Amino acid sequence: MSKANTNAIREKFLAIEEEMNKYLYERTDPIRGLSLGILSSSNVLLLGPPGTAKSMVVREWTKRILNAQYFEWLITRFSTPEELLGPISFEGLKNDRHMRVTAHKLPEANLAFLDEIFKGNAGILNSLLTIMNERIFFNGPHPQKIPLYTVIGSSNEIPDEEDGLDALYDRFHLKFEVKHIQEDSNFVSMLIKPIPEPEITLTQQDILAAQADIENITSDETIDNKMVEVSRYLRNQGIIVSDRTYKQARQILKAEAWLNGHSEIQEEDIEVLKHVLWHDPDERRKTESTILEMVNPEKNKVITLFDEAFRIANDVASKQGAERQQKAIEVIAKVRKAKQDITKIITDLQRVKRDTKSIEPYLNKLNKMLTDLQLKEIGVIQI
Repeated sequence: MSKANTNAIREKFLAIEEEMNKYLYERTDPIRGLSLGILSSSNVLLLGPPGTAKSMVVREWTKRILNAQYFEWLITRFSTPEELLGPISFEGLKNDRHMRVTAHKLPEANLAFLDEIFKGNAGILNSLLTIMNERIFFNGPHPQKIPLYTVIGSSNEIPDEEDGLDALYDRFHLKFEVKHIQEDSNFVSMLIKPIPEPEITLTQQDILAAQADIENITSDETIDNKMVEVSRYLRNQGIIVSDRTYKQARQILKAEAWLNGHSEIQEEDIEVLKHVLWHDPDERRKTESTILEMVNPEKNKVITLFDEAFRIANDVASKQGAERQQKAIEVIAKVRKAKQDITKIITDLQRVKRDTKSIEPYLNKLNKMLTDLQLKEIGVIQI
């Protein structure tokens, strides 16, 4: 396929993300995650409490792929293999062959969404391991290659070690924490704005062409060394990542580079690994900080400043009376200092022609945080 055609397909992916971000508020990362899952044949896990639009993100994305075979199932502890893989074939049994009728079931799907995936018992879930890893289904005596792009799972929490689901969990390469909407304006928009019909769609041919083009993405020794460095540092921090995940991470990096319009993996593309190389949610920020410190230390500094400002701002509400007002004055001063520091980082980066688009939202949120604190706690806005 010509470069012009693959560029047009890339623009479709980006346009779909932009379209969905207009009404699925504060869901930018999982939306991009589904793009990456489809493009790199990686599996995606959405972690978060009920009512955070995890299912909606999946359904809205899959609606934009024409003629795709989509399979969705709510997993419970009573779920059986027949529900996911299809019933046993009586015709097969007549011929002494153990086969399943897979019509409209997961083995024939291009995209599969397994809601509350860790609610199932180990027996049924471990039957998915080969499907999720090798994209192979054993139906009868011979393995069959299946047309699966991605398995998307959702859950309120990760499985406990004693559940025996480590192998399944490790097959989810991209992991996203999905939280309730934080910004008041986004919350109001969510309440009043309708969900529009898709304007941009993809064909199966578009996806296959994109996947083929991604195979041509290259990297140099610098990227390989960065991966070794990341692996070593995380291991020293006690964050253990499987070799399988690192292997798939390379495909995800190639997909991220492709979406960013790169012909080879760049250092900035490595940032996407913050959604790949953590195991426990408690490790997520440490993993993100490690990766950012290597590829974008300025952004890491900004996020650290913002997180600390957010933490101390939330602490104000725990105080009462005069103590609360005094605490608010102290916090406002610290938040204002964080705002100055972030502004300086952005200004310095812009001076040397560095892109600051991924940093500026933190400054905007900090400005709003400062305004809200000043109005609510002391009744005046100070510039």
